[in-house]
Amino acid sequence: MVKLDTDFVSRYGSKLPLISHTCSRLVGLISCLKESIDHMNTDYKPFADYTTRIIDLLKGEIDEKNQKDYSDDPVYDLYDLLLTGSLSDATRTWLTDYLGDRGIKRWVKLGRQHFEGSRKTMFYDMIPALQHLLVHLSSLQGLSKWEETTDLLGLDSNKINTSIETASTFLKACYKTMMTLNEEQKNFESVMEWLDAIVQEVMTDEKPTIQIKTQNIIQFLLSIFNKSGARQKNGDLQVLFDSLSSDLVGIFQRIKDKMKSQMSSESVAVLAEDTEGMLYWEAKLYGEFGILAVSSREKIELVKFDIDSLKSNKTILQGVGNPQSLLASLMEDGSNIIVLASYEREARLALLRLGEESTNSILEGNAAMVKSITLPEEEGTVATYITNNSKRQTCCLLDSTRKRYIVLEY
Repeated sequence: MVKLDTDFVSRYGSKLPLISHTCSRLVGLISCLKESIDHMNTDYKPFADYTTRIIDLLKGEIDEKNQKDYSDDPVYDLYDLLLTGSLSDATRTWLTDYLGDRGIKRWVKLGRQHFEGSRKTMFYDMIPALQHLLVHLSSLQGLSKWEETTDLLGLDSNKINTSIETASTFLKACYKTMMTLNEEQKNFESVMEWLDAIVQEVMTDEKPTIQIKTQNIIQFLLSIFNKSGARQKNGDLQVLFDSLSSDLVGIFQRIKDKMKSQMSSESVAVLAEDTEGMLYWEAKLYGEFGILAVSSREKIELVKFDIDSLKSNKTILQGVGNPQSLLASLMEDGSNIIVLASYEREARLALLRLGEESTNSILEGNAAMVKSITLPEEEGTVATYITNNSKRQTCCLLDSTRKRYIVLEY
């Protein structure tokens, strides 16, 4: 146990909650950005996978029919169909046997999920997060302008300025990406209308009257050929996120180092040395003293220590009856503990009063039994874990599978 001098809290004064709140908000905002990018990738993957798979089917048809007069890339076959209206046997088979009306509807559904989902994520999550992040960084920047607060808080003005520049670039990239998504969705929908019209013509021999938006279709086919689009944009956003996250880590580290430099730890005491086999530990403070309870399979160690000097004395309570595990939880008064002893076919829960020599069925040592209860096994499992609310005198027991529980009052 280490006793720290926290006089720096009074030196920070009102700046401590300000700097703590600001850093906490920045951590939350950077987590929001990470989740948003992951969500965009999740929306994009089904669309990208389906697009790749359906184009690969066209390539397979071209290879099978040996139609490689100009290129074996299926995109060129679609170019030829767009510019000349010539429908090859491979493309006809692809349109009727693989794509069809259902394939186009699924493609449209996945495209809408990607384009609209990514746009909503950026508009409702990423852009507001970056705007709030810039506000908090500007607050830190203002504090860094004052010599006394810069020295006190450990603020690095250069790092903060770099973070603001990165966040501003990130924000601009989000706006640009939203505009690009709008353009790509328009191109994608033009391709779907065109393919749907061709499918209808092939299946019904009726030529639908639609306006073919050649430029939009070419742009979408180019994005497939170059394997560009959302994957590249999301990658660019990820690079900006990594850079911003690294900048903020540097700012936080400087602040933490400054705080640590103003802490002193003159008093150090070892309260528990042998932690092998330890299952659980718990510590509570009771005015002038504190208690550390260390639970293991065979025993419970209770270490009572003075808060000022950290001098301590140890009491060992040995398990009775070869328990599989022992767990102890401290009470609010500091004179009682509640113990869960788990055996092969039952569990025993006991409330013990410390400091009184007594013999009981759970522990040997300086602790007297106040009350106890035996819990037999149920469906082959026994109570193994305990969580305790000593203020309400209530505990919850879980079995070894952590699927069955029981709540008890004592």
